[in-house]
Amino acid sequence: MRSLLFVMLSSYIFAQEIQVDSTYIFETDPIIITAERYHSFKFKSTASLSVLKEEDIALLPIIKLTDVLETAPGIAIMNQDGLGEDPIMNVRGFYGGGEADYMLVLVDGRPLNDLESDIVNWNALPISNIQSMELLKGQSSSLYGNIALAGVINIRTKQGEDHNTRLNFWGGSYNNYRAELFFGLNNFKIYGSLSKLDGYRDHANRQNQTFGGSIKLVQNDTHNLQLSLINYWTSFDIPGPLPGRALDQNRRHASAFYKFDQSGERKHKIWIDWSWKTNQTTGINLSLAGEYRKADKIATLPFTPEFADTKNRLMTTKRVEAYTQFFVNDIILPVKNTLTFGIEGSTGKLNSDYYNYFQGNLDDYQSSFAERGDISTRGNGARDAIALYLHYELQPIQSLRLTLGGRYDWISDVYEILPPSVTDNLSANHKTFSPKLGLNYNYVEKSYQKGNIYFNLSRSFKAPTLDQLYDQLCLSCKMIGYQ
Repeated sequence: MRSLLFVMLSSYIFAQEIQVDSTYIFETDPIIITAERYHSFKFKSTASLSVLKEEDIALLPIIKLTDVLETAPGIAIMNQDGLGEDPIMNVRGFYGGGEADYMLVLVDGRPLNDLESDIVNWNALPISNIQSMELLKGQSSSLYGNIALAGVINIRTKQGEDHNTRLNFWGGSYNNYRAELFFGLNNFKIYGSLSKLDGYRDHANRQNQTFGGSIKLVQNDTHNLQLSLINYWTSFDIPGPLPGRALDQNRRHASAFYKFDQSGERKHKIWIDWSWKTNQTTGINLSLAGEYRKADKIATLPFTPEFADTKNRLMTTKRVEAYTQFFVNDIILPVKNTLTFGIEGSTGKLNSDYYNYFQGNLDDYQSSFAERGDISTRGNGARDAIALYLHYELQPIQSLRLTLGGRYDWISDVYEILPPSVTDNLSANHKTFSPKLGLNYNYVEKSYQKGNIYFNLSRSFKAPTLDQLYDQLCLSCKMIGYQ
C-alpha cells in the first residue's frame, strides 16, 4: 500500500462561438456524475475532467474504445501487439506494464475491472453503445477506492427511450473485421459485437464477442428500476517477444518458445439498479451486482535465452457487489449545499490452478507437440472489501463552490495454498482513510466567455492485487531470482 498527496491548481477558460444566421451559439456546461458521484456540472468540478459525448465520438476515426481514450489529454496507450488489440494504459505516469491498471473503469457506474488483477478487457464494450464518457484524471481514491489511483473512466451507455437501430462494420488488412449492432426500443436495449484479426505477426490470431443489454422495469417520477447485463468471450494467441537478432531478420516471426501461448476467457455480469427520490432534495440509489469469469491461459517464462518453462493456468472468479448512496440537498444552512453518503461492499472468490505444460530448450520447442500435464500449484483466494464515503458541497455565493469529503476503505485478503504445495496460508489487511478538499471559483461568466479556477487536495492509495500478492507462479519466479 502506498499513499500519495496531490495538489493541483489549474484554470479553464471557455470561449467558443459558431455563427449561424447572425446568431451566436455556445456550448452548454455538460452534466457529469463522476467527479462527486452525483449530478453536477463540469465547469464547477474541483477535479481534472474530460467529457466526450456521442456526437464528439462519432466524428473521430475510431473503431475501438481505446481509440477514443487516446484523444483525451493525460492518457497514453501502449499496444503490446502493434495493432491496438492489447492496450496498456498510462495515465499521468501511472503505468502497470500489463500487470495491473491504475484506472477504475465503470459502465453506468458499475466496475468492469477484473478481480485478481484490476485489469480491464477494453474490447468488452462496443463504441456503438456509448452515449458519453467521463474521464476523471488524477487522485480519485478519495471517493472511488484503491483501483482509482490514476483516475476513473465512467462510460454511460445509450438508453432505449427512443427507437434506435445501428449496425457498424469495419474491415481491413490481416483479415481484420469488426461488426457491431445496437437496438433500442422504449425501455429496452440490446447490443453486441464480433471481431476477428489474424494479426501482423505469426501466431497472433484474435477473436472477441460481446453481448449485453438492459431493460427498465419501473420508470416514473419517483422510482426507477433497471436490470442490466454484459457478457464477453475472447481468445487470442500470444507470439511473445523476439530477441534483437531475430527481430532484424523477420519482424513478423514468432519464437518457438511461445508456440503454445494463448489466452481464452469469458465473463458474465448482471446487475440491478434502483433509485428513489421524494423530491429534488432527497434521494437514494441502490445497486446489486453478480459476476462470473473463467479463464484458460498458457504462458511461457524464458528463464534463460536457451531454456523456457510453459505453464497452463485455469482460473475462475466469482464476485458479488452491493452499493448504497443517499443524498440530501439544502440541509440546515441557508446557502445551497448537498450532502452525499455512500456504502460499498464486495466479496470475491478466486480459484487458480497451474499445470505443467512444457519445458526445454529452443530445439525442444521447435520439434515438439504438448498438452496439459500434471498439476503444478493450486490455490483459492478471496477478497472482501467495505468502504464508507462522505461528500459535502457548499456554495456560499454563486461563484464559489467548496467541497469536503473522504472515504474509509477496509480490504481483507486471504489465500489458501493447496497440495501439492506445502506452505502456510497467506493473508493481508489494508485499511486507509482518504480525505479530499476542493475549491472551484468562477471568476468570469459572460455570454461569450466562461472562466473557472479550481484547487484540489487529497490523499490516495493503491492496494496490491490478489495476483501481486499471491500468484504462485510469480512467487516461484521471485524465489529463484527471475524477475
